[in-house]
Amino acid sequence: MKTFWIVVADAGRAVVLRKVVGHHEAATIVHDLENPAGRMHTSELVSDGRGRVETGGGTMQSAMDPRTDPHEQKAVVFSREVGKMLDVGADRHEFDSLILVAPAHFLGLLKSHLGRVAGKKVVMSRAKDLTHAALPDLEGHIDEWIRQPGIALDA
Repeated sequence: MKTFWIVVADAGRAVVLRKVVGHHEAATIVHDLENPAGRMHTSELVSDGRGRVETGGGTMQSAMDPRTDPHEQKAVVFSREVGKMLDVGADRHEFDSLILVAPAHFLGLLKSHLGRVAGKKVVMSRAKDLTHAALPDLEGHIDEWIRQPGIALDA
């Protein structure tokens, strides 16, 4: 039997489901990580107003614009946290194969923060936002993904 971890994530939440091929049981949640900052408005992420500099002609520009958008910073930190959790699971042999499902940008961040062992276990990735899908709806997707040719072969 082969054990899959399926990660359904975005910048605000990551749910890790466990599915064992050959069992008729539904997928179960093994991790549910929240990143409330990933869903906040920029004004809530920035501590106070930035200074302004006059650029001439009556226009003003921020004196301290961040080089990276605050949402991007939070997404990077969260993807690193999720990546570490997946690395620990891979090192402990808690799963044989990994499926990643996330919006394209976050999927790229997540892949970039996977360690060598977890990275080798990725058998499929989908650029989709399914973080708001109910578990029964995800079950249908999971069964479809696992049935892809070559995916669910015995480990």
